[in-house]
Amino acid sequence: MINEKARILLVDDDDIDREAIERYLFKEKFLCTIEHAESKAIALDLLQKNAYDIVLLDYNLGDGTGLEILPKIHDIPVIFVTGSGSEDVAVKAMSQGAYDYLIKDLPRNYIKVLPSTLQNVLNRKRAEEESKAAQEELDSILRTVPDIIYRLNNESLITFISDSVRKYGYQPEDLIGKSVFDIVHPEDKEKAEYRINERRRGDRSTKSFELKLLTKNQVSIPFEIFSISADGLYSSKKIDADNYIGTQGTARDITERKQTEKTLQENEKKYRTLFNSSADAISIINLDTGKFVDCNKAAVELHDTGNRENYIGLTSDQLSPKFQPNGELSSKLSAEYIQTAFKEGVKTFEWTHCKSDGTPFPVIVTLSAMVLGEKRFVLAFGKDITDRKQAEEGREKLIKALQEALENVKTLRGLLPICAKCKKIRDDKGYWNSLEGYIEEHSSASFSHGICSECSDELYGDEKWYIEMKKNNEKK
Repeated sequence: MINEKARILLVDDDDIDREAIERYLFKEKFLCTIEHAESKAIALDLLQKNAYDIVLLDYNLGDGTGLEILPKIHDIPVIFVTGSGSEDVAVKAMSQGAYDYLIKDLPRNYIKVLPSTLQNVLNRKRAEEESKAAQEELDSILRTVPDIIYRLNNESLITFISDSVRKYGYQPEDLIGKSVFDIVHPEDKEKAEYRINERRRGDRSTKSFELKLLTKNQVSIPFEIFSISADGLYSSKKIDADNYIGTQGTARDITERKQTEKTLQENEKKYRTLFNSSADAISIINLDTGKFVDCNKAAVELHDTGNRENYIGLTSDQLSPKFQPNGELSSKLSAEYIQTAFKEGVKTFEWTHCKSDGTPFPVIVTLSAMVLGEKRFVLAFGKDITDRKQAEEGREKLIKALQEALENVKTLRGLLPICAKCKKIRDDKGYWNSLEGYIEEHSSASFSHGICSECSDELYGDEKWYIEMKKNNEKK
């Protein structure tokens, strides 16, 4: 004990020996306080009342022996003192927990080695306490580490395994002495050999090796997936087979991570299928570079770039004319629309794009803002509306034609100048047109010619064939 007085309980029924010991320790300036117990009863009473750093215990006492006291002393180092020729008693004392022993001699020379013996015992006790404290601290740390920490001997038998293994139904003490391969899934035993019981060290040792380990209760959860990291252990700096003493490593449970990865992969596959099979063109723009980083088949076909590789790396400006139909620069207008998308979340508008050969065509575009980590992206949906535009143009032409026809029909409903004799009609340019011609030009009507009965009588009334025809018609 450094710079502190050791509290010593001196148990001896010989007054002279007790005084001699105390005087010599003070003479040697051994830092200590000493309490005397001249009997077994007094010693037990003091041990119950007070705390001591060390007990100097004689074998022969008036009311008993030191061996009777020794089992009742806990967590205090004991130096056992016995007479010459009683080495067997000393051995028995050591087997019962004594730290050291001294043999009394008549000249009392044993007292001369007492200071060093006491100091050695105190140093040993202090080292044990420090070791125990360090072990408790280490155990406390290990209990907070979710990874399984293990050590194997050179036969792959478990010599240490942390409490984290309890999560999987095992008790650490039940696994000590068992082969680590007993808990390796049968499917993985072959690939686990020389990995979980790694002999290599440093950069060549096992890192992040995935392995299935069995749980003790294999009914609901038969196994978990672990990432194994391990290093070989050697008895000296020389790394060879003769010095190999085992392996130490960690096993991190990555079951949840693997399930998440599987779900993400399945979702990615599903969304990639939807992405690629969409009839609408879909592309993704990295806002930092302004370039397309991904696109689907419909986008390639829409812009006629030939393949996805030719599309990726292009910018929106390269797939648009310099100006939009409203006269604005495409680059300026697209930047405004993108900013609106990031402000409002979505922006939909009509746009004129170009084929790879420069041919313009109309599309309806929807921009959706995305932020992934620290990067900003724009998801662009495009649909070719050429057919719709052509239909709209055709509808406009038809409406215009109908309006013009309607205007012409209205002209016939007005006051028409007509010749009282020949019945010709004067048009708005001042020309006289036959009645039939004017009506046919200004309406959808057309004429077929015949003759009425009155005009027939006037023209053919005196003709014999006509008179006969009329009589036959009257008989019918």
